[in-house]
Amino acid sequence: MSLRGPLAAIFAIFGVISTARAGEPPPPRPPIGPSAMRPPREGLDSRPIGPNQVRIINISDQQLFIAYSDGTSSWKNVIISSGLAADIQCLQCGDEVTVAFHNGKENVSVKVKKGSAYSLGWSSQQSAWVLTPGQ
Repeated sequence: MSLRGPLAAIFAIFGVISTARAGEPPPPRPPIGPSAMRPPREGLDSRPIGPNQVRIINISDQQLFIAYSDGTSSWKNVIISSGLAADIQCLQCGDEVTVAFHNGKENVSVKVKKGSAYSLGWSSQQSAWVLTPGQ
């Protein structure tokens, strides 16, 4: 009696199962960034921004950390809770303040205009934290 027949049938069944699984989409991956974006809490956009200030609004669902140059040789660290804003002030800076943060891939620094508001949140397109003008 030859085993060639039963073994061939078993391998054929596994081949059909493997082919069927290959056509199925892979299971979805969990997102890398925050699970949800939040709008800023009420009243953040109604406060005036001074001419030497920059407002950074955290639109994510988690606490974020930034640093900014104070116009001298030092940097100031700022913690911004979810849905809140931080007003940073730099009297020694020109028209712009340098803001630094980790975007999820690397440390980045961005120049922002004084007297303006920016949102800090997760970009699905870039898979990174981004600082964008406006509220």
